[in-house]
Amino acid sequence: MERRELDLRTYDDLIADVKHLHEAGYDRIGKWDLASTCEHLHKSMHHGLHGFDFKAPFFFKLMRPFIKKQLFGTRKIKEGYKAPAGFVFEPGGDEAKAVEELCAISEQYKTATQFATHPLFGDMPPSMWQDFHCIHASHHLSFLLPKSADQARSEEEAEAVA
Repeated sequence: MERRELDLRTYDDLIADVKHLHEAGYDRIGKWDLASTCEHLHKSMHHGLHGFDFKAPFFFKLMRPFIKKQLFGTRKIKEGYKAPAGFVFEPGGDEAKAVEELCAISEQYKTATQFATHPLFGDMPPSMWQDFHCIHASHHLSFLLPKSADQARSEEEAEAVA
């Protein structure tokens, strides 16, 4: 299976996609499930409002203009980057809670006016924060493939028979 093409543009798009995955079910391609993905995204968004407890390595700061151009120009994150310590969550968490918390903080971002300084990109206006979080969410959520209504129904029927 291949990742899905996903380019979320607004917090409403992010919320809708997460809720759809939670309600319809999904197949996962990568290591993370919906709960661990939502926990990761929530933590990133939380730090964007309340401050980061780590700094970007000096090398990345030197590469800031190139990384910024690549990320915001292509709206893609290449695979293989390691998340900072404390930003990786094991699969199997409370999915409903993780979805609820991610949706709640996404709602907060819609009206936020004060943001922390991003460790790599520095100070960013609200529109750039939205782009960053939507690109980041698109990357991670693209590894979760929503089930069609027929797939979900078939699985429910199989569970009812068992």
